[in-house]
Parts: sequence; C-alpha cells; structure tokens
Amino acid sequence: MEKITYLRPGVHFVEDKVHITVENYQREPLFLILCDKDKKTEEIPFNMNDHIGAMYFLVIDKSKVEGKFYKIRCGRNVYTDPYAIRVAGTEKWGNHRSMGCFDRTEIDWDGDRTLCTPFSEMVLYHLHVRGFTMHRSSGVAHRGTFEGVEEKIPYIKSLGVNAVELMPCYDFEEVMNERIPKNISETAASAAKEHQKYNYWGFAPGNYMTPKNAYAATGDGIVSFCNMVKAMHKEGISVIVDFFFDGSTKLQFILDVLRRWVIDYHVDGFRVVGPAIPAAELAADAYLADTKLLFDAPPDNYGIHTGSATRHLAVINHTFMYDHRKFLKSDDDMLGTFVKEQLSSPDNYAEINFMADYSGFTLNDVVSYDEKHNIDNGEHNMDGNNYNYSWNCGVEGTTRKRYIMQLRRKQLRNAFTFLFLAQGVPEILAGDEFCNSQQGNNNAYCQDNMISWLNWNDYVKNRDIFNFVKEMIEFRKQHKIFKGGILDRGMSYRAGDYPEVSFHGEQAWAPRYDNFYRHIGIMYNGGSADKKSKNKNEVFFLAYNMHWQNHRFALPKAPAGMVWQRLMTTASGFVEDKSEVPSKDFLVEARSIRMLVAVPKKMDKEKVAAKKEK
Repeated sequence: MEKITYLRPGVHFVEDKVHITVENYQREPLFLILCDKDKKTEEIPFNMNDHIGAMYFLVIDKSKVEGKFYKIRCGRNVYTDPYAIRVAGTEKWGNHRSMGCFDRTEIDWDGDRTLCTPFSEMVLYHLHVRGFTMHRSSGVAHRGTFEGVEEKIPYIKSLGVNAVELMPCYDFEEVMNERIPKNISETAASAAKEHQKYNYWGFAPGNYMTPKNAYAATGDGIVSFCNMVKAMHKEGISVIVDFFFDGSTKLQFILDVLRRWVIDYHVDGFRVVGPAIPAAELAADAYLADTKLLFDAPPDNYGIHTGSATRHLAVINHTFMYDHRKFLKSDDDMLGTFVKEQLSSPDNYAEINFMADYSGFTLNDVVSYDEKHNIDNGEHNMDGNNYNYSWNCGVEGTTRKRYIMQLRRKQLRNAFTFLFLAQGVPEILAGDEFCNSQQGNNNAYCQDNMISWLNWNDYVKNRDIFNFVKEMIEFRKQHKIFKGGILDRGMSYRAGDYPEVSFHGEQAWAPRYDNFYRHIGIMYNGGSADKKSKNKNEVFFLAYNMHWQNHRFALPKAPAGMVWQRLMTTASGFVEDKSEVPSKDFLVEARSIRMLVAVPKKMDKEKVAAKKEK
C-alpha cells in the first residue's frame, strides 16, 4: 500500500500523485470514474483493503487526471464528490449535471481579509444573486450574476448598507422536475420545458464546497464569487451567505463547508438553516470564532463559550416581523408587544430584525394585498402562508387612487421607522427600499421570472421611499442610542435627570397599554449611551400612532435649557422646517409617527445683549 499523506475527504495533490479519499460506510465496491472532454469514460477501482475505518483512499499518477473530470461510483450509486474542489457541468442555469474537477483555482486576494463588523454597526441587505440584476432594467453588463452584483456595489453603498446577505449561492441543484428525455418529440419536449420547475431560492442540497457556476458570467463560480467578495470588502461591505442543510447532513461536513468558505472565499458570515442544525457546535468552532453566525434560534448552551461566542452569534427574529406587521395594521392588544420588541437586545447574541423576508410578501405587498396570489406556482394557490399580517389599505393590489397610494407610502415609512429605530440589527429585503412587488405572491420559490426579479424602473419611480430609507440608515448610524445594547436596562436613571428610555401617552409619564390603545410616546435619552460622544446629550421623542384616528400627545418637559424641535414625520419624511414645537402637547395624525429632538434653546436678541452687558 502506498503511503497516504491526506486522510481528509476529497482530492489532494502530493508531488506527482493525486490522493482521492472517500467515505464509504456501506462498504460497497468503490470506483473513480474519469471523463474527458469528449465524454469518454474510464473506471478505476479502489483497493478495498486501503482504508481506515470507513475512509477509503486511492492514489494515482497526476498525469492520469490532467484535463479530466470525475465522479464516484459506490456500488450502483454514481455521485459527484461532495468535497470536490471545483465542479463543471453546471455553468448554465437549469442544466445541472455536475462533475468534479481536478484543477485548482488560485485567487489573487491582494491582501484582502474577512471583515469583523460588529453587529451594533451592521445594516444588512438580503438579496438573491440572480434576481437582483436579471431584469433588463438593472442596467448591468452581466445580468443575474456575481459580476452583476459587483456592478451594483455603488448603489448598495449609496443606500448606506454595510453588509450583504446572499441567498444560497453554493452550487445547488436548481432543477426540480425530472429531466426531459432526449428521445421524445419536439412538441412533447417543448411542453415539458414549459412546465419545468426550478428551485429559484436555492434552499436545497448541492455541491456545497463551491460557488454556483451558473451565477458566474465566466462560468467559473469560484473566480467570479471571490472577485465580488474582494470588491465588497474594498468598500467596507461584509458578505454573509445563506446555507441550507437537511437533517441527514453530518456536523463534520457542515464544519468543513463553512471553514472552506471562510478560508478560501473570505466570507464574513453565514445564515445556516434546515432541520437539526448543530448550532452550538458551530458556534464553538475555533475557525469560526470571528465569523458571523445567524440561526433561527439561539444555540443550546451558547453562554458557555468564550467571549467571542457572544460577539458573533445572531438569531433571525421572525417574531419581530409578524408582531410589527400586526401593530402596523392596527391590530388589538399589540402596543405592549411593540414596545417590548423595539427595546429587545439580548446579552448573549444579536437579533436580526426585518419587516419582510424572502419567504412571504415583500414590504410593498404587505401594504397592498390582504390575500396571497400564488396561482402561478401551479399549486392552486394552496401553497404559502394563508395569513401574512398584511393590510391592503382598502384596495387589493395595484391602484391609481391617490389617497390609497399616499396611505401605503406612509405605511411603508412607518415600517422602516419601526425597523431602524429598534435595538436589534436591521435587515432590508432587497428592493423593499424602492417598493418592489411580487404581485401578491408570498411563496415565489419557483418563480425565476418577472415576479421575483427586481424591476429597477421602480427605483426611478419611487425615489422618495429610497431617499427616506437612506436617511433613516444615516440617522441610525449617527446616533448610538438606536444601535442596540443601550436600552436593555429599562427605566434606568444613569443618564441624569431623565431615564435612558421612558414612556408617555396622552399625559406625559403616564402611558396606557389597554388592548384598544394603539399609540404611545417613547423618549430616548442619549446621555449615557456614550460619555465621549459629541451626541451624548441628545434626547429624542418618538410619537407612534397606529390608530385610524388622530391623537394628541403630551410632551414631557425638555431638558434644562432645551426645547423640542420637529425632525421627522412618516406622513412626508424628514422635515426641512425644523421649527420648535411651541405647545406642551402636539397632534399626531392617524397611522403615522412623529420624531422630535431636544435642542438648545435660542435666546432672543434682548437677552443676548443683556448677557453681554453683564
């Protein structure tokens, strides 16, 4: 038996030899299937005596595999090596016939390293690589690709986003139906192709070790993906990638996959989903200690790890989305829940807050549809959630009624205000910032078409919403008190005369949480948020009114030497006229939010002159 240097699964080169290591728990006969460019194949048997445990290995001359592809046959089962360092045969979308490659791709990283942006500074942007630029209105040279996303980096940066989360972009199997036979008639083939379904979202098994070739303009997913990551990092934008593993996937394989994407592709984080995800084990892995890990629930025993464990873990906060949608549409008995979730900031992990996710309505559809419209999915509208906690503002779907359109825009600004002023990490679903719609489809998993592709004409038409989102992101960045981890103590008076956060109603300091109340005032005192900050004395008053009637709010007295000033209203946006609020109470119109800021009181000219004389 030849000396084996590498016992890890996959292909490894040692001088003029190639070592192939494969798991074989079934103890079935193993074969390496070599295939050349002319599709000629050759089978090379493994020596079934060359193994340690269930790990079997084969050593052959390097010259034997040059320019060839490979698969593994275990008994009658032929499959692509899950540890393949590269794959071929998946360069075209909808034609997934993968084979392993022996040639390794070398990337010139030019000093690039993974980023470690703190969750408190992060604004996430969740996008689908193909759908982000596939529409002809995207204006990019390489639509539906990693290159297309790279071309959109100036747009992403202009919005103020500093972390991009990509829906699955490993080389997943997108073909859902059985393959179309080659020996059928042209008419039958055309009909079969018309009904071909694709897993557009990508939450499916695949070649986990490599980026998706079909998302690369060059056909080489590794090169295209790494170039995109490098370009993102140059602009200070972190890259987080979604991964799905089914319940049969072993911990070691998941660890090997994530480590590869960190080490070889410089990924900054992962959203890991699927049944029975070993979250605690992933969180404890030393290789991933500086990598952001997003899970659907807190991992068991997450508090027992080193300090880094509390710095790099986050939970996808689905509850935030559903409860804030209920409050947005004025449901009963949601006020207390709204306040609690606005201020939520766990000690041991971050919470990722969002108002819309890939599964469900887009944010624009949340304010435009009461019912799901999934007929195009071919499942008789039986798929998808039956209830989305949405409200169409009076008309189902598109409308030209001006008052409906104005109300929807106000509701969108309300939703974004909820998101960016909450204590968790805000995440936007790509396109929500310019009113992207899926025409009421709340389960567009198979819609590789205009339903799911972002229409960039909407960016031109809805610049007012884009500008509002941009201003809200910038506002959050400028004021640490809204970034998370500041207000988890509740009514603390460490800030001086006023607590860090306090609650008010139609009377100051006297909030009401009865089940029919839908309005509340929240005052934020930045005095203790950052002692060294130039904004440390900033005090804000947020008046939330999700009732369908106008309400007057009593203002607490501004800090000594200061007055309340208008700053923003979701009825129109950030105000140019930042005038003083003269009365002790003020009106907040139905279904809107007003924000005031305490500013130093201006002395009149006579008092200034008298002060100078003294």
